[in-house]
Amino acid sequence: MGYYSLDEKTPIEEAANRWKTQGHKAYDDSMPVHYHIDHVWPHREYTRKREDDPARWDKIHSSMKERGWDPEEPAHVEVGKNGGIKVGEGNHRLAVARSLGIKKVPVRIHFQDKVTKSLILPRVDFLSISLDQLSKSDSASTAEDHDNLRINHTRQAQAAGRGSMMHDLHMHAANLHLHAASAVRSGSPDAASRSKDAHFATSGLNQSRLVSTKVQAPKADVAPKVSSGSIYSGAQLRKPVQSGSSMAKSLLDKMMRKVS
Repeated sequence: MGYYSLDEKTPIEEAANRWKTQGHKAYDDSMPVHYHIDHVWPHREYTRKREDDPARWDKIHSSMKERGWDPEEPAHVEVGKNGGIKVGEGNHRLAVARSLGIKKVPVRIHFQDKVTKSLILPRVDFLSISLDQLSKSDSASTAEDHDNLRINHTRQAQAAGRGSMMHDLHMHAANLHLHAASAVRSGSPDAASRSKDAHFATSGLNQSRLVSTKVQAPKADVAPKVSSGSIYSGAQLRKPVQSGSSMAKSLLDKMMRKVS
């Protein structure tokens, strides 16, 4: 068993994969780590809402609005040898923080043998979406839509294998959906443009007919394998994604040259 110092450049998914494949754990004193909320949200076990418990929600909301998220009370994320990842404690605070627009979440990761969670992400048959459908709906996409598409593209990339054309195309699409989700959540003026680019890439993969048109959402207790060269690496997450449609179009052009 090996140990390493955890920081925000090491995504939760990578920490989970290192635990699953190598048995490596992060030093306790290197946590909590402050992750962007967009990277923690997909691992929630429950989607808490105010109507579930108004008194509790309002108490947390008042505290966070005044002081932010107290790093002395981090979210506790559990990762398992079986690949499972979940927010075991802090689902209420995570939902409230998201409603307040808080960007950074203090996280302590716990390394366990098996992790399962109750939340089942909706089935996303994303590769069967037509370009015509996307042109009518892309500007109205929710951040959750982009989260699910990102996860699905990442799984497809891992299945294709590093070094393959399809791996690169799916990881590029995942990157577009990652930044689109962030733009939608922040209310950025370029959210519609980023959504359109992300959906253009997804539609391009659909039109290529190189991959299945029936893709299920990931199982609740299985996380996609992550490597240091994946979309989740810190360097790539910090790199801005080009705005506008040129990147998405070049992606499709590259694809079609390969398959023609």
